[in-house]
Amino acid sequence: MKVSIQLLSLTFVVFFSDTIFSEWNETPDYWKCYNRVSGEWSFGVAPYGCDANAFGSDQHISRNYEPVLFVQSRDYGVERNRYMQETYSMIKAVAAYYIQARKPNVTSSEQAAFEQAALTIAHQESYWSHYRQASQDGRYKMMRGDFGHGHGLMQVDDRAHYTATRQGKGWELITNMMYSLDEYYTAWRSADLKWCIQQYGNTWRNRSREAYSQYNGGPRASCRWTDPNHRWARNDKGFAQKYDGRSWESYVTDKQQNSTINVSCLANGGTHCPPNGGVDTSDWYQKLLQTDDNAACVYDGKQLHCVTDIRHSACLTSVGRFDSNSVLRLDAGSTNGISRITYNPHKLCFDNVLGLAAVGSFIELTQDNNLRLKPNGELIRSIDRGVQLQVLDIVVFDNQELKRFYKVKLENDIGYIWGGTKTDYQQWSVPTLKRSSFYELPVFNDWVAVQVDRLNMRATPGGDVLKVIDKGTKLLVKGVVTRDYNNKIYLHISHNGEEGYIYAGYLIPNSTLSYWVEKTTPQDQSHAAYCPEGTDYDFSLMVCRNEIDAYGPFSENMRQRCNERGGGQACEQKHEANINGQLVELHRWSTRWFMSVRENSTCPIGTFRSDAYGFHCVEKNNMDEIIEVYGPFDSAMVSRCIAADGGDACYFNRWSASGYRSWNKP
Repeated sequence: MKVSIQLLSLTFVVFFSDTIFSEWNETPDYWKCYNRVSGEWSFGVAPYGCDANAFGSDQHISRNYEPVLFVQSRDYGVERNRYMQETYSMIKAVAAYYIQARKPNVTSSEQAAFEQAALTIAHQESYWSHYRQASQDGRYKMMRGDFGHGHGLMQVDDRAHYTATRQGKGWELITNMMYSLDEYYTAWRSADLKWCIQQYGNTWRNRSREAYSQYNGGPRASCRWTDPNHRWARNDKGFAQKYDGRSWESYVTDKQQNSTINVSCLANGGTHCPPNGGVDTSDWYQKLLQTDDNAACVYDGKQLHCVTDIRHSACLTSVGRFDSNSVLRLDAGSTNGISRITYNPHKLCFDNVLGLAAVGSFIELTQDNNLRLKPNGELIRSIDRGVQLQVLDIVVFDNQELKRFYKVKLENDIGYIWGGTKTDYQQWSVPTLKRSSFYELPVFNDWVAVQVDRLNMRATPGGDVLKVIDKGTKLLVKGVVTRDYNNKIYLHISHNGEEGYIYAGYLIPNSTLSYWVEKTTPQDQSHAAYCPEGTDYDFSLMVCRNEIDAYGPFSENMRQRCNERGGGQACEQKHEANINGQLVELHRWSTRWFMSVRENSTCPIGTFRSDAYGFHCVEKNNMDEIIEVYGPFDSAMVSRCIAADGGDACYFNRWSASGYRSWNKP
C-alpha cells in the first residue's frame, strides 16, 4: 500500500474513529528495523523480518496470534501447511467481518469476492507474511518489504502512513488488515462508476482489479489495470495472476475451517483475545474485578490475580494498580480461558500491608474503639484503650489508604474494630506480647488436646501425612498458619519430639476450633522455642524480643537493609545474652528499629518458606543453596542438637540447614 488517500470515518474501534489524512514522511530505509533477518519469496517468510517489538509487545503476539506465527525452526513443509491453513481462515474471517460491518446487507457473492480480493492483496503484498519466529535468533519478527518501508501482511508504507505505523497499525495484524481494507473498500464501493468497469464489464474480478489499482497507486491510478504500458502495470498484472491462480489453495486442506484467531475481539481493540474465543478485556485494566464466583481480582494483561473474598481485595495492591472503590462485575463465563492465580489472602495481606496484625496475634488498643457487628456496621459496645485482644480476622479495603478492620472477641462479644489506615494505624493499636485474659485461638507455647479420633499430623500445612494422632493426645503448639477466605487454621505442633502440622478448623463465619482441639494444661516443661532472658518469642515476626530490644540471628538481607538505612556498627555488633543459663552472643537491635527494618512479611527479609524443611523459613547463599533454617526449635529438637555437640547455637532461632536435617526428628 504505497499512497495514502483520505479515508471515511468509521464507528469501529480499529477501522477508524478518526479521519486519516494523506501524509508523507521520508523515513530512512529500514527505519526501526532491528536484528534484520533474510527470508525467501514463499508463503509466510518473505524478506525481510525485523524485530516485531519495535512497534508493540511480543506478549501480545504470543497471547493472541500463536496460530498465525510462522515458526521457522520447525520443518518448513509441515509448518508452511499449518500456517497457510490458519492464515487462510483468518484473512477470510477478517474480510467478512469488515465488509459486513461496512455493508450489513452485503450479498453472499459480493462478500465472497471481497474475501478473494483480500486473500489476493495479502499474496501480492507479502506472500501472506506477517509474524514469524526467526530460526536465526529465535526472536519474533514482522515482515518488512520495500527496503523496510512496507509493514506486515498488507505492506502499510511507513512513508505514506507514518503516523499510523508509529501507532503500531502496521504491526498489529488485525489492525494492519483493517487499516488496509479501509483504503481498499473506499475504491471497491465506487468501482462500478468508473469508465473502465462500464467498458470492460461490471464483474467482481474487474471491480477487484480496479480497487487494487487505486489501493496501490492512489485515486489517480483509477483504471490503471487497463493500460498494459503503464509504468506500474506489472503490479496490476501480478494481482490478476494471483487472483486467478489462487496458488494458496495448494496448501489449504479445509476451505470451510473457521479461524481460530479471535477476530471480533481484536478488531474492537481487545488486548486479551486468546485464540478459539475469549472476551474483550480492554476494559479490565487498572480496575478491581469481581468474578461470578465472587473472587476479587486484578488483571495484568495475561492473567488474573485473585483473592477469594472481596474483604481482602486491597491486598492485591502488590500485583497491580487499580481503584478498589470502583468494582467491575464480570458475568459468568467471561473469564473462561484466562489463567488465574489465587493467593492465600493472609500471606498476601501480611506481606504487603504495613503494620497489619496477623490472625492469631495480639494487639493492644492505644485509644478507645468501638466493637461492631460488621466493618462499619451496627455498634455492639465500646472498648477502652489498653485492652489486649486477639485478632481472629482481617479486612483490608481501599488499596490507596489500606484501611483495615480486625475481628476480635471480648468476653462474650464478637465483632470488628477499626484498625486505622496506612498512615495512622499505630494510633489505634500496637502489637503486644501480652495475651488477653481469654483468647480462642491457640498460639505459640500453648498446649492443646486433640478432640477428634485419628487426627492426621502432616509434614506441612495440608501436606503429606506423617502419623495419626489419637483423641485426647496433648500437643505443644509452635505456631499458627492461616489460609483461605474462611481462615482455615493449621497448628504447627510438636508430638513426642517430632514436629508437624494439624488441621484445627476454621474461624469464618463461625469458629469450629473446639471441634478439633481445645487448649489444655501443659504435659511437661517443654518449650516451643528458647529466648534470651527477659524476652519472649514473637511468633508473628519470628523473633525474641521485649518492648526495648530484639535479638537475632538476623538474615543477611536484614543486616544489609540495616546498613543501607544508616544503622552503622549496630547492624553487625553482637551482645552477650543469657539463654537457658547459657551465655551466648547475638545481634541485638532496638525493637523499634527491628520492626522498621523487617516490616511485615511472613518470613524474615531474604528468606522464604520451604516444604522440604518443614515449612520453616529458609535462607539461600549466592549459589542458590539453602544454608540456614529459621525456628522455632522446640525443647526436643534443642536437646538433640546439644547431644550432638551443636554448642550454644542450639538455643538460637536459626540453624544451619545440615543441622536442621540432623536434629529435626528423633
